[in-house]
Amino acid sequence: MTDGGSGRPVPAGRVLVGVLVAAAVWVGWGLVRHPGFQPVSWLRVSAPVIALLLGGGFTRLVASSRADADAEREFDRGGKALFMGFAMVSATVLGWLLVSQALPSTWTALAGSPRAEPGVVSHRVPDTGDADCRFRLVVASADAAAGAVPRPFDECVDEDVWKQAMDGGAVSLRLVASALGAELVGVAPAR
Repeated sequence: MTDGGSGRPVPAGRVLVGVLVAAAVWVGWGLVRHPGFQPVSWLRVSAPVIALLLGGGFTRLVASSRADADAEREFDRGGKALFMGFAMVSATVLGWLLVSQALPSTWTALAGSPRAEPGVVSHRVPDTGDADCRFRLVVASADAAAGAVPRPFDECVDEDVWKQAMDGGAVSLRLVASALGAELVGVAPAR
């Protein structure tokens, strides 16, 4: 299948659906596997714009792949508009999550380097009794403007760290960081 008079090949609908499903799986995996990832500020700001471009480009590919099929039969223009709107919204949301979370968190996990950063306890969460995450602290970077964890983040910690921590107290944030962001991988007592 080619695009109008340009002669460029257009991906088939099944390929586009496969790309959308693969993106959804990668986003889901990234959000589950890297919940403590914080993108750098320039990526956080530019991700929506990049996602709109990805969504528009994907919608253009979908429209091109459906052009021949739509030309051969009568169809409901309202139904086509609804379908194309769904395709664009889906691609835009997935593009935003890919650009702001899945791609940079995967890159950071593969190529990032470990480092420590001073942090502060925003809130000490009472003992929950939950076997998976009994002791929790809400922590952020001590320097919120330049730190890797600018917003408070709820993190599971060891019992000894939890017992020593107090609201407003200092802790050491263990991070895996890259040029695209940092992932909070642990909290240790301040040194």
